[in-house]
Amino acid sequence: MEKPYRITINLSIIDDLGVNLYSNVPAVISEVVANAWDADAESVNIRMDKTARSIVIEDDGLGMSEKDINEKYLQVGYKKRESDAGTITDKGRHVMGRKGIGKLSLFAIAETIRIESAQSGAKKAGLIMILKDIKDKAKKKEDYYPNPIPDPGVGLERGTRITLTDLKTKITDNTVSHLRKRLARRFSVIGSQHDFNVSIDDNPIGIRDRDYFKKIGYLWTIGAEEPYRPLAVNAKKFGNFEDTVQVNGQEHKVKGWIGAFDKQENIDEGNNSISIFAWGKVIQEDLLPKIKASGIYSKYLIGEIEADFLDSDSLDDIVTSDRQSLKENDLRYECLLQWFRDVIKKVGTSWLKWTGETAADEAQNIPAIKEWFGLLNADEQEFANKLFKKIGPAVKDKNNASREIYKHAIIAFERLRLKNTLSSIDKLQEDNSIEELFRQSFTGIDDLEAVTYHEITKGRLEVITTFEKIADNEKEKVIQKYIFDHLWLLDASWASDLVSDKRMEKTIDNAFGTITKGLTQEEKRGRIDIKYRNVAGQHIIIELKKYNARVKEGALLEQLTKYHNALDKCLREQFQRDNPDIEVVAVMGKKPTGPSNQQQLIDKLKTINARMLTYDELISQTQREYAEYLEANAKTKKIVKIIDELGGVA
Repeated sequence: MEKPYRITINLSIIDDLGVNLYSNVPAVISEVVANAWDADAESVNIRMDKTARSIVIEDDGLGMSEKDINEKYLQVGYKKRESDAGTITDKGRHVMGRKGIGKLSLFAIAETIRIESAQSGAKKAGLIMILKDIKDKAKKKEDYYPNPIPDPGVGLERGTRITLTDLKTKITDNTVSHLRKRLARRFSVIGSQHDFNVSIDDNPIGIRDRDYFKKIGYLWTIGAEEPYRPLAVNAKKFGNFEDTVQVNGQEHKVKGWIGAFDKQENIDEGNNSISIFAWGKVIQEDLLPKIKASGIYSKYLIGEIEADFLDSDSLDDIVTSDRQSLKENDLRYECLLQWFRDVIKKVGTSWLKWTGETAADEAQNIPAIKEWFGLLNADEQEFANKLFKKIGPAVKDKNNASREIYKHAIIAFERLRLKNTLSSIDKLQEDNSIEELFRQSFTGIDDLEAVTYHEITKGRLEVITTFEKIADNEKEKVIQKYIFDHLWLLDASWASDLVSDKRMEKTIDNAFGTITKGLTQEEKRGRIDIKYRNVAGQHIIIELKKYNARVKEGALLEQLTKYHNALDKCLREQFQRDNPDIEVVAVMGKKPTGPSNQQQLIDKLKTINARMLTYDELISQTQREYAEYLEANAKTKKIVKIIDELGGVA
């Protein structure tokens, strides 16, 4: 049998430059697509058969003759750019291939490779290569002769068809969709504008298959804005950078774009990268890690930079063997990296500024935050906008935790507002604004309430709220329920958290039982209750009279004097209190009857350090004195409700 084709290769080359050099289907298919570009193909179609587990790549390029296959395709290390064909094709394309090892990549994903090619004016050519047979020959250090395909067996009239069978990986729907994206992202020359159309199962791949332009919120172009800016249909902000890189005093042009995703969930695996292209093909998958950018913004970046000067024909090859990364000790790489570092620093500055500018508007898209914003006055709203600008980057970064950040931001803002220190927001730095803010903040709603109420407890607000709704026939019962344990109703300085002597209170209450026995039936009918309380060294007697009882002025003075004298005696004899500070308070429904006017009665009561007030006066006095706190509480309730709507605070 005639053996028209021959390949000489050793086992280590097969493994190092073929089987082990490439790790995935897109990387391998990219080498075939690059060869089609170099062959001036206008159309490349990739067919993937899940059932047969095969991949067919067919192009309409120049094709290969039997001689071309032997002298170029099967010659490992054939340097296309140093051949007579040169570096520019008949269509004016700069060739992508350089090392001549791409054909070995096919064995990374398939055991069997079938090649068919038809060239104008030449006999059709074809062959089949089987990896197992090649390895067997290589072990014996013998040449390998691929099985030829006779002319009639070559099923095309122009171009080249490569069929991969006995695949090492399973083809799924995900394989197909992933290949579309990766090819779209590995080549910048796919599309009618470059007269190079690539399809999968007859479905053309386009720049939109890169599947990220519509997800970009900010876009920076390098040099010309076209065609990138029109593709970023949802971008809110745009920037532009200089397109010149200096190497040894020489200027080299670059072009491309850098984008920032608008949302974290739009960042697919592998998308957070900035690729470097030369002559339309990726030569560095991701340059971003090389500059160790640490800002939040760097997690959102994606981009493509075309730098053809890196792959100059007259200089040493800067690209590694797998054609997916650059040699880092090359001066061209170092200069590009410095330019890139400066660009990314500017990107970070713009990102922080733009994110802050849109943060307030985005925050108010949340109904609860919009409601809170409406509670603020104009000056406070200005500070709130500043705060949202400061925390904008952190909100974007935390994504699912953004509502939690908003909750704590509102709590912190309320703390600063009540302390009249909202101006401290101006001092926050974007990079650590959340940490600074939360150091000044609280851990929960109770802290916010403590600031808002000051020394007023929830119990006071409950009482005040109850007083707002009290009816005449309920006043006796309600006042009796609260007054003895909420002395602040009688005097704001008598706070319930001040220390009291419970043993003394019990003893004196028992002593007052003796006084009660001496009351007339009329006096007993007019009374509801009487209690002694001791608060911070002050001794207080509180008597509640019935709402409808009518008390005479003289009887009231006599009765309160008895209470005062009895308590004074008890304190001196049983508790050794000299000159005790005693106050007697009578709460009644009606003013006492008698000859004295209001002021005269007040003066008479003062002689025994006593006072009186009606139920209505007590209620109105409480509401008046705590009106400011009631207003604060109403606002705080709204704030608490807003925070609850954001999910609650632990």
